[in-house]
Amino acid sequence: MKRIKSSFKIYLSISLFSVIAYACCDPAEYRLTGGSDLSLWDQNSSEAFDPRSIATVTGPFQIVLNPLFEQVASLNQFSQQAIAFSCPEAYLNQLQSESLNMYFDKPFHYKNDSIPAGTNLRNLDELKFEVYFSELNLNFTDSLMNYLAFDSSAYQLHIEVNTTDGIAIKNGISINFDLE
Repeated sequence: MKRIKSSFKIYLSISLFSVIAYACCDPAEYRLTGGSDLSLWDQNSSEAFDPRSIATVTGPFQIVLNPLFEQVASLNQFSQQAIAFSCPEAYLNQLQSESLNMYFDKPFHYKNDSIPAGTNLRNLDELKFEVYFSELNLNFTDSLMNYLAFDSSAYQLHIEVNTTDGIAIKNGISINFDLE
């Protein structure tokens, strides 16, 4: 009798685990909605700046743009919460790297040339950027910062990127540059 109870418990456990694991194979679907969160931090000190205030940058820095998204469809919401690490995610729209436009609201200097306000920064050789399907990383590297010169006033950095279904995602941050 003990053997039957033990065998039944093992069988029940394996069956339950199989049902939950199998049910989690359908991907949850998400859509980028148009809003975004923006974070900026100093690459030397790893200090994070509050995007609602004016950041004072003294060297290389990184900006991450995380678009907001909504869950569109999921057949297995219970199982996703039970074993979230095993469920794939699918994004119905993605960021388009070709549409990326980032610019300052004031002129600045790059390699001793005056760059007018509104010029797209993606063409600067030393600027490193990566566009993932749901995230944008901008790296203002040490080599790039050596070629830049700014006035003492705050600059507004504007970032705009579109999704594959035409949604415009826009954000910006105010930056003071204290470069030596």
